[in-house]
Amino acid sequence: MSLFQRADSSQTVPGGSFFNGSTVVLNVVASLSYIVGGCLGTLLAIPPSGVSPVWPASGIALALILVYRVRVLAGVFFGALFVQVYAFLDHSSVEMIVGSMVIGSAVSVACCVQALVGATLIERWVGSGDSLTEDRRILRFMLLGGPLACLVAPAVGVTALWIRGVITGDDILLSWGTWWIGDTIGVLIFTPFVLTFIGEPRSSWRVRRNYVAYPLVLLVLLVIGVFQYANRQESLRIESVFERQAMLFHNAFSVLVQDHIGTNEILKGLFDSADPISKEGFKIFTAPLLDKHPGLVALEWMAHVPASERDRFENSQNEGFAIREPDEFGRMVSAGPRMSYLPITFLEPLEGNEKALGYDIFVNPIASSAVENARDRGVPAVTGKLKLVQDGHADKSGIVIYSPVYERFQPVDTIESRRLHFKGVAATVFRIDDLVSIVLSNLPDMQLLIRISDHDSMLFSNFPERPTHKVIDLPLKIAERIEVGDRVWNILYEPSGQFFHNHLSWSVWWLLLGGFLFTGLTGIGLLMLTGRTLRMEEEVKNRTLELKRSNASLAESESQLRLAATTFETHEGILITDNAGNILRVNHAFSEITGFSADEVVGRTPRILQSDRHYDDFYDELWRNLLTVGKFEGEIWNRRKNGENVPTWQTITAVKNETGDTTHFVAIFYDITEKKKAENEIHDLAFYDPLTALANRRLLVNQLSNELAVSKRQGTFGSIIFLDLDRFKVLNDSLGHHVGDELLIQVAGRLKDSLREQDIPSRLGGDEFVILFMPIKAVSKRLAMRHYMLPKK
Repeated sequence: MSLFQRADSSQTVPGGSFFNGSTVVLNVVASLSYIVGGCLGTLLAIPPSGVSPVWPASGIALALILVYRVRVLAGVFFGALFVQVYAFLDHSSVEMIVGSMVIGSAVSVACCVQALVGATLIERWVGSGDSLTEDRRILRFMLLGGPLACLVAPAVGVTALWIRGVITGDDILLSWGTWWIGDTIGVLIFTPFVLTFIGEPRSSWRVRRNYVAYPLVLLVLLVIGVFQYANRQESLRIESVFERQAMLFHNAFSVLVQDHIGTNEILKGLFDSADPISKEGFKIFTAPLLDKHPGLVALEWMAHVPASERDRFENSQNEGFAIREPDEFGRMVSAGPRMSYLPITFLEPLEGNEKALGYDIFVNPIASSAVENARDRGVPAVTGKLKLVQDGHADKSGIVIYSPVYERFQPVDTIESRRLHFKGVAATVFRIDDLVSIVLSNLPDMQLLIRISDHDSMLFSNFPERPTHKVIDLPLKIAERIEVGDRVWNILYEPSGQFFHNHLSWSVWWLLLGGFLFTGLTGIGLLMLTGRTLRMEEEVKNRTLELKRSNASLAESESQLRLAATTFETHEGILITDNAGNILRVNHAFSEITGFSADEVVGRTPRILQSDRHYDDFYDELWRNLLTVGKFEGEIWNRRKNGENVPTWQTITAVKNETGDTTHFVAIFYDITEKKKAENEIHDLAFYDPLTALANRRLLVNQLSNELAVSKRQGTFGSIIFLDLDRFKVLNDSLGHHVGDELLIQVAGRLKDSLREQDIPSRLGGDEFVILFMPIKAVSKRLAMRHYMLPKK
């Protein structure tokens, strides 16, 4: 049965015991597999479209369709529907829920069509009977199933997101490109991985599992780990930028509000210190205050007028002055009879505020309540949001600060005395919108959503009326409070959509894309390497069978083996010996890897390649396996002609004749120097500080645990020194980080030069170093205790 063989109801389900249930069970497993891959992809999704730069589910779907065709189509669809609805579900309203379902259904159909297109192209141009052992077929397989077939889902999905308003026209190209790259990388990595478990023929793919699937898993986990760490650092950076913006605005806004309160106190001081105050004197006094605070709507004086004094008071003011109140149509008319009045007597600037002159604020319950509170307590009071008379029908509102003024030289230590000697209030009028605009004009780079409330009353908000679709919830918000007179304003800050566009760094996503692209290309390389090995093993097997069937002589067998070694085109080195271990033939790749020509090794034993990296026990065990099992596979360090040691991966097979006797040994190997180098680099990154090359925290903790156990068991003693650099931060801030780094490198070098070879200097972070001195077998615990118990001389 081939890799791409179709499975219908009358055939045995491919994959053996892996899927041995009914079609329903097969679809359930397919659906769950897609969901797992989709959930992994959503963890790496990026705003604004919620598209992931790597989508494992695309590779899983292609592998399932390749092996099981339309039998698993329902499972793939429902798995995709679950993932897409989960990713784009907006339950804020019934309309949004329906929209999410529409997007999810459209994208799910596109995912199924994409997998079918990929499988069809592969069957047409790669073949339905190929096991992916030839390089050109592997490349064709990946090209058709990856970049080409993966054009389908991004086109449909991004169009659906744009129609629903999830993304804007400016985001279409970026979202489409990210989607296409994510699906392509998903195919490059996860299709080979899944095929190692369900692909046919099982024998070929089972062998590849150890050399393709597991290395890919390790690389994927490594990339995800690095990404999560980098993403965490990026999140902390964005959170810091947001907090800095919010605090800058909050501090500036608080200062502006307190300036208005201070202005009101200054205005109150005018009426506390002088009597009487004329209109001209009020204008002269308030002019510099208004120039200094352009955000003020007005500065006012409101005299307290008992009903009995109304006529005299109105006559004493300028001609045309009257105590007024608005009628039901908003027109200002003469105020009705009341016990007392509190009209706006003086008002600056007058231009634009003429309508408020003479207005009796006692007719406004919000203003009246604040004035009575200020009068009875003898402290400034602040109103809630109220409609200003001068604004007319305009959709504006303001805040007023009232400071009570009492008759001079009169006792005001009780509520009754304050009411008796109440003279009037000095008022400062402003709008919250104006204050916010002033602060934002001085801080032009702010991208904040701001909501200011006073208890249940909304004073200001620039939050959008309809919440936008959130693909990824970013929990960035800050709640602060400002005490304004006798009231407390609550301020909520959140980042705007433009904030993330301006401050998101793409370096994290390039890291993720680069890591997964490298992993995908590694998967292709591993398929090629294992394919070559399978082809060679098959070739050796066929040649051996031919020798057995023809009952050829030993000379003929040797001739056939020489032909296999010299004519088979491969990059792996091939060495053939007789049953005594004498080298009969090598190929050109052998000479390239080892440096020995064929003439230099023929007739000699493989000991010419023996390095000093292995003990004799290793080679004894190798020959024991060859004689008992007939095969050895593993890592062997060989010695080149120039004396260098080279790591190789070798497969040594014993060739037997039809009587079961060993006639030859065939060794196939290839250079794994780059692989070992990569492993060493990964080890250094994990256990050593990249700047100073000292041990990092992880290596120090591991070594310390080991030494504590040894010390406890053997009764030895070691020591630890912790040190840091004084005034390092001052040097770093004044001369720059490059100077600080150079100092750390110099300190690390001096520590290495000053310590014994067995001691371990390490860098914890910043300017902190720890030195671990290895235990010295000087005295036992008992002798040490006796030493400390001796009397001091």
